[in-house]
Amino acid sequence: MDQSNYCTHCGAVIIADSDRPHLEIGPRFKTLEPRWATMEGAAVYSGLSRGLLWLAAKEGHIRTANVRRGADKRRGRRLVDLRSLDAWIERWICSR
Repeated sequence: MDQSNYCTHCGAVIIADSDRPHLEIGPRFKTLEPRWATMEGAAVYSGLSRGLLWLAAKEGHIRTANVRRGADKRRGRRLVDLRSLDAWIERWICSR
């Protein structure tokens, strides 16, 4: 069953009819794609292994950020910029 919530201000609609709700914008209903993903999410997104993604991040091929919170500033969540991942894959494919 479709469970949609509409914003009265901008017309955006949140679609919650699947296991992963997403946001669609305005009258043209363009779906927003995520800009950042966890290493695990980036691995699923790209089909590459987490190890290869870690190596690419370490060598500076893809952009990552470590998001930390709370009192324990030593631990956090490593996020991958999916645009830089797409660009790196495109460069890698075109260089072959």
